[in-house]
Amino acid sequence: AVKFLKSLTASAIILTLAGADGRGSEYKTMPVYDRETESEVVETAPEDNPETENIAEARFEAGCGKKARSGFGTGWYAGAEGGLAFAESTFSSFGTGGAHAGGSGSLFAGYRFNGWLSLEVFAGLGGTRLTSRECCSEANLWLSKDGEQFRAAVLGKGGGYYGELESSVFLQNYGLRLNFDILAIIPATKDGKWSLELAPAISALGSKARTRTMAEKESIFSAGNWQLGLGGRVQVGYAVLPWMNVGVFTGLTFGTGRHIDALPADGHKSNFIWESGGRLTFSIPDKTSKKSGR
Repeated sequence: AVKFLKSLTASAIILTLAGADGRGSEYKTMPVYDRETESEVVETAPEDNPETENIAEARFEAGCGKKARSGFGTGWYAGAEGGLAFAESTFSSFGTGGAHAGGSGSLFAGYRFNGWLSLEVFAGLGGTRLTSRECCSEANLWLSKDGEQFRAAVLGKGGGYYGELESSVFLQNYGLRLNFDILAIIPATKDGKWSLELAPAISALGSKARTRTMAEKESIFSAGNWQLGLGGRVQVGYAVLPWMNVGVFTGLTFGTGRHIDALPADGHKSNFIWESGGRLTFSIPDKTSKKSGR
């Protein structure tokens, strides 16, 4: 009778475990030896549930960013960037006196449509210093306070020789940028945390140039203008967290109108800005991610 009661109790426990979750099919039987009854008792162990495993894997990837291309998947993002700025116009950042590095910074916000395509708006400010090119200095070109160029000094007009002048340019740049992630379309790298983006851009480019003598800092000529800017860049990024990406970039913006230093072209057709620096991007959580605690 005692053995019968023990066997009945074991059977009740087995049935309770099997029906506790309404998932009796998820349990399988396993023989276990009972020392008291000196016989085998059938117990159960849970089987693998593919559906449960998929949910757990999805939660892991959402929390750890395993499959996040740029630190996050589709959705809104924002960030900031900054670095060095150089320019080539009538004057150059690589003119008299060597290289003259300026600086620039911008804020941006955008939307990532999928793993390889995003669109963003940006607003940037910067400045750089330009000096005369060697050819213009050797030609003894002279700039009047009216912004006119002459081959020699003109009596009755204030001005200065190109080789003695520098131009400080304040820059504004507002536009749209489209980002294509090359690594996202390569099977071997599409699930990685690195990104390599090609990013064409179109913008409204504004410049305010002040030309003065390098020695006395005497103002010679000032002018500003707005023009259409066209350009592009290369960006490399790494997802350090599921919601944060750090990266570096380098790119060019070409002005399609008057030279950014507002000086006579004199055969120099170059009119662009070269920027290089670092970039920090944050994802903006949506309502779904907030509810799930991501």
